[in-house]
Amino acid sequence: MTGLRPATAIWFSGTLATIRGTSEQTDGRLAVVEFLCPAGFATPRHVHRVEDEAFVVLEGSVAGFRGDEAWSADPGSFVWLPRDVAHGFEVVGRDPARLLAITLPGGFDRFVTDAGDELGRQSTGAPQPTERTLCT
Repeated sequence: MTGLRPATAIWFSGTLATIRGTSEQTDGRLAVVEFLCPAGFATPRHVHRVEDEAFVVLEGSVAGFRGDEAWSADPGSFVWLPRDVAHGFEVVGRDPARLLAITLPGGFDRFVTDAGDELGRQSTGAPQPTERTLCT
């Protein structure tokens, strides 16, 4: 297990993701990623087969679904998204949202790093909204 290291910022799927805790730091037990999502951002409907996901809304408002259940969350809210259950969310309102996502076990941090672009390798600018395809 490694000690403290600076956070890594990644452009990922229309968001700015900051890796706060890596799988390597936790012996694979969990990963912690902070997301800054622009107003109007929406994830596609998806399922995690390997990890459970939880997040805390730090700023902004989001609405989503977990299986057949709809939910909404404001700053301070905790959201639980268990593995093997379809889920997704969108940022609601005019403000961006900032979320602290925790996945158990770890590994999602490597996916974000592999699928995204490390800050500085891509053109600069704020994350842009993606197509709104879910959470109606």
